[in-house]
Amino acid sequence: LLVKWFNTRASQARIHGFKPRTGYHFRNERPLKGLFIIKEAYMNEILTILNNLNIKYEVVNHKPVFTVSEARNIKNKIKGVGCKNLFLKNKKGYYLLITEDNTKIDLKKLSASLGGHLSFCSKQELKNILNLTKGSVSPFGLIYDKENLVTVLIDENLQNKKLLFHPNLNTKTISLDYNDLIKFIKFSGNTYISFKS
Repeated sequence: LLVKWFNTRASQARIHGFKPRTGYHFRNERPLKGLFIIKEAYMNEILTILNNLNIKYEVVNHKPVFTVSEARNIKNKIKGVGCKNLFLKNKKGYYLLITEDNTKIDLKKLSASLGGHLSFCSKQELKNILNLTKGSVSPFGLIYDKENLVTVLIDENLQNKKLLFHPNLNTKTISLDYNDLIKFIKFSGNTYISFKS
């Protein structure tokens, strides 16, 4: 088992009274500064896991991005294919759909193949299950899905490509190979299904 706090930043966050799973509170800290520290801790946790799995990656810093269109500008700074991550649900469960950022997904067709109408999850569901917020959705949030409620739907067109994701922080982007993404998903314990867009 991996210890929850792996590094100095994370340990500092814990010492200052922050609780990454259940929210956070402040002790003699301004809210914005506290929020920054806790989000840095989330990202550092991801990087430590990747290192432990011997996954090679690159990281680049940038201004906060909240949409796919904003994220496209990052491609000039780091090699890889931009990915669109949709957090969905139906009567059978939750799904994290991963595809290239310019791919149009036919949700009706996909719903039929999964046996239930797909709809977007609420902000609260995103926070409760993946511990993520709008604009930072990525497969790295799977480490917080302790009950493995989420099935990953990954576009087979992403195979043999280098992929770009936020490491649970929308001011940074990480690049890694498709096969290494699969390795991470297997580590998280979640089921994944390949589909053709």
